Amino acid sequence: ISYPIGTNRQWHFYVFTNSPSPDDIYTNFGANVAFAIHTPLNLSSPRNVEPDLDLYVSRDPQLLNLTPSAVQNAYRSVLRGASAESYVTTNATVSPQEVFYLAVKSEDQNAGEYSIIGLSSALPFGSIDSEGNHWLRGLPVPRAIPDGSPIVPEAVAVYAFDPSPIDVTEVVVSNTIVHEEIGDTLGNLSHSGRGMVLNNHRSGSAPDGVYTAIYDDSGSGEFVNSVASDGPGNLDNFVGQTGSGAWVFTAVDNAQGLTGYVANLTLRLTPNLDLLSGTFVTLRPNAWRYGYVNVPADASRMIVEVSQLSGGPVEVFIR
Repeated sequence: ISYPIGTNRQWHFYVFTNSPSPDDIYTNFGANVAFAIHTPLNLSSPRNVEPDLDLYVSRDPQLLNLTPSAVQNAYRSVLRGASAESYVTTNATVSPQEVFYLAVKSEDQNAGEYSIIGLSSALPFGSIDSEGNHWLRGLPVPRAIPDGSPIVPEAVAVYAFDPSPIDVTEVVVSNTIVHEEIGDTLGNLSHSGRGMVLNNHRSGSAPDGVYTAIYDDSGSGEFVNSVASDGPGNLDNFVGQTGSGAWVFTAVDNAQGLTGYVANLTLRLTPNLDLLSGTFVTLRPNAWRYGYVNVPADASRMIVEVSQLSGGPVEVFIR
């Protein structure tokens, strides 16, 4: 069966060499390599859906010529939309001969634009703890935040990738920004077409201008020193999504005169509870734990049972 290549006008091409060159600012190349499309925008008539783009990645240079066999054998991220299209590998070699060829294909009848990122790291993009939580490292850091103005804001992005699949039920973010005036900045987190604001020109003072915050909107009570996000939106916006694709933290400066940089970004993704098989939950006082289940369209009823309580009272809410 021939693969539907389409026309050349549907494609954009890129080349990524997994080895630093004399002009590279970041030289921390390693076995962990990721590519992702993010921030897709429509250029034609306004609509409520983003452009539909697909990502192809291969080590075969014939992908750039759209050779049918190279297209067919390439890794393909072909989800609906564009925000979740990504590729992650953990076994790349650091060498001028380790070359990745990328192709972005438009599957849309309307024009669009997008951003694309390629990252390489000697350290893993993330890890999984004993409770199944996924801990993601933001890269590249540190990263300077350009000085902007109200008329021309400036921004910088830090990215996180999850190399393992997960259905997300909770997101906690730890973020450190070093800045002469933290109130100049806004920090936005986006993933797979959804977004929210962590710090919205929050005022405050800190020794040496180092501002560290743990953002947790889940109500779990697990992180004693955590704060709620400023909004608009909150971290619960990401409940029900998969962890794949790029998590993009964008730091915006729209006040002139003072500068800073993003020093650290860490995300903790908590997997969904296995409600169909049953699961054990430890719940702190005055705390919440969320879970969700996909109910088949032909289901006539659903039974929820809470048993083996070691304390209480406990309330259950279903919507």
